[in-house]
Amino acid sequence: MLIKLIFLAALASLIPAEAMVCEEICECACDKNSLKIRGAAFYPQGSLTRKIYDRFWPEGSLEYDYLWHRHYSTFVNGGFTRKTGHSIGRHHKTIIDLAPATLGLNVWLDNLCSWRPYIGVGVGAAYAHFHDFSPYVKQVQNKWGFASIVQIGMEVDFCESFFFDAFADYRFNWFDFNRRGKNLTGGADLGAGLGFHF
Repeated sequence: MLIKLIFLAALASLIPAEAMVCEEICECACDKNSLKIRGAAFYPQGSLTRKIYDRFWPEGSLEYDYLWHRHYSTFVNGGFTRKTGHSIGRHHKTIIDLAPATLGLNVWLDNLCSWRPYIGVGVGAAYAHFHDFSPYVKQVQNKWGFASIVQIGMEVDFCESFFFDAFADYRFNWFDFNRRGKNLTGGADLGAGLGFHF
């Protein structure tokens, strides 16, 4: 009986200590800014774009988060993708380079000890470089346009300063071709990344 009482007392004394450690970890993660390196599979929205460049493109991005409130942060996101395709009909080679950059707001739905779900929205600019090898069209075009992003994700800590990020984004990129705006490169991203707090 005495041994049981000693064991229960020792267990009770550990509970506040564990809660304090958890709270310190949570506060440490919540009070720091972060930088993330992310990779994704990009699925274009336009059916014509998918026919020319295929359904899935590799995309890389870098995102910096400035945390100014426990549940709010300002983010800067820059991405880049390059894809080779073939024109419809004569199958001439064509290459697209796309680099969107956005500034936005992330809302952290909860900040727990080791995982943090978030949702964000941002706007910015996008640069596109098209190189067509067909002799029947303008072979090189460079365009600046409007960009926006909607993102949801989850950060999961795996040590004191580093974390894993799983996310799904939707990008909308608007370019002006022949006085008509076209969403040639909008679509969905599904991917993961690694980041660190500082």
